[in-house]
Amino acid sequence: MNEPLLQLNNISKSFGQIKVINDFSLEVFPHEVLTIIGPSGSGKSTILRLINGLETMDSGAILFHGQNMKDSNKLNQLIGIVFQSFNLFPTISVLDNCTLAPRVVKKISKQKANELAIKHLNSVGMGQFINAKASTLSGGQKQRVAIARALCMEPEVLLFDEPTSALDPELVGEVLDVMKSLAKQGMTMIVVTHEMQFALDVASRVIFMDEGKIIEEGTPSDVLKTPKNERTKRFLKRLLG
Repeated sequence: MNEPLLQLNNISKSFGQIKVINDFSLEVFPHEVLTIIGPSGSGKSTILRLINGLETMDSGAILFHGQNMKDSNKLNQLIGIVFQSFNLFPTISVLDNCTLAPRVVKKISKQKANELAIKHLNSVGMGQFINAKASTLSGGQKQRVAIARALCMEPEVLLFDEPTSALDPELVGEVLDVMKSLAKQGMTMIVVTHEMQFALDVASRVIFMDEGKIIEEGTPSDVLKTPKNERTKRFLKRLLG
């Protein structure tokens, strides 16, 4: 197997007296689609925020291409994140939402940033909305713009933090279709989600988290259809009825 692209080694994180991540280790390989499931409060979103550098760990190390991410701010630029609540700037255009970070962070020209943005907005079916203000879009459209915005930084890994949970049910499919397309193109993805069918159809591996630890991991079929751990079984029974 290839060398891991991303390694989390013995990560721990507490907020006050509450330990959210507990001696957590994980390897993610190039072109893998890793899906993380688990109950609310299990630490799923915190893991993504630690990987992306939005939170700092108490102990442990995160390696990217074998290099400690603490040693280089530029490594964080290679890991994009798509949030549950879109996090677009509502009063500026779709195009400006997508070009802001490449211009400010990567210092690329306005022309190149615009070209990148138009390319990625077209790829998610939002090219015709480049001049629209973000506030005028539907939830599904906002999330597709958020994905395009993340792609404009040309990341090697994309993190998705429950990207469909804030959407009306009829809008979920348009976002999942974009994610499926990215998976087919070979994008390395870590997806926190409750969309079990997406995990079955697209993921290469599923992990079940509880109390800041990995309780079970394996192929989507193994974890979701024939789980071995009783805690996993109880969670899936409640989730799937």
